Amino acid sequence: MFILKPFIWMFETENFWKRIVQLLAVQLLFYILASVFNYFIMLQDISFILKMLCYVLMFFSLVVPWLIFQGYFWRLTANVISRDMDIQSNSIYSGKVKSVFTIHLPEFKPAEFLWRGFASVIATIVMILPYAMLVYSTIFTESFSMPWNNIDSYHKLYSASYNLLYLFFFAFMPALLWNYAKQNSVFAVWNIPKAVYIIENYFFKYVGHTILFVIFYLLNFFVLYQIYQLFGNIVYLVSGILYLYSLHVYAYLLGTITPVAEG
Repeated sequence: MFILKPFIWMFETENFWKRIVQLLAVQLLFYILASVFNYFIMLQDISFILKMLCYVLMFFSLVVPWLIFQGYFWRLTANVISRDMDIQSNSIYSGKVKSVFTIHLPEFKPAEFLWRGFASVIATIVMILPYAMLVYSTIFTESFSMPWNNIDSYHKLYSASYNLLYLFFFAFMPALLWNYAKQNSVFAVWNIPKAVYIIENYFFKYVGHTILFVIFYLLNFFVLYQIYQLFGNIVYLVSGILYLYSLHVYAYLLGTITPVAEG
């Protein structure tokens, strides 16, 4: 049941399909606006300034739905983290009880989703920036003025160090993102002590969810790519539904790496 739950839980949740329709309607609205701006760009007698303005507006019309989707994802993940838990028993005589999670979907607030989606981009940059600076700053150090007879050994040492750094970064990423979803602060992605706490205390669930996350991500990318290759642009609606479905899978896998008590 653990393997299946991340992929089916949303169908048992109230208003799931309603949210899908609402989010797709937002995407369709902004894509229509982008098409309108593109139409004006194609006009021959339009001024240069107006054409540049249409380019900017078309760009934002394409980006805004994606930011809204991302904001919805992070709000949904926060709801998964703070999920309710009920204890159910088949009968008073059986003695068998089970825990049932209750996850509420976020209220449909596009403006709030848009802001949180934008904040998530900033948080991602904040999370990646220290590692990127640490890796690429060595290019400009004096390390590469070492004796050429030992340069191959030093190159292997640097490669090993970079690989360890990447391993550290990707190993801690789910915990850092979990903390961002819970705290809703761009600087929560720097809370390494909390990430260490999560990994140490919920190691096996953490690893299991991370593996499922990666497998589903690769499988989902492959399916969407194959659909696009076979049918082209006519399946944007199908791709949109699959994409929104996948956000619910990712939210569950990320939000449940810790028990309810941590929410």
